[in-house]
Amino acid sequence: NCKTIIVNGVEDHVHCLVGIKPVVAASELMKTVKAKSSKYINEKRLTPRRFEWQVGYGVFSYGQS
Repeated sequence: NCKTIIVNGVEDHVHCLVGIKPVVAASELMKTVKAKSSKYINEKRLTPRRFEWQVGYGVFSYGQS
């Protein structure tokens, strides 16, 4: 129910453009993305310290007319 279109980021934040169906809540999508990505980063030891996302997120929507 979700399609990743592009992901880009810098040292302290990430931008993701995704296509989601109306049955998907943005809050649930972000909860899943943050949980699975931090688990992956920590299991692979990709950072010198334990990785954690900051609390919260920003969401913007667009639609084709």
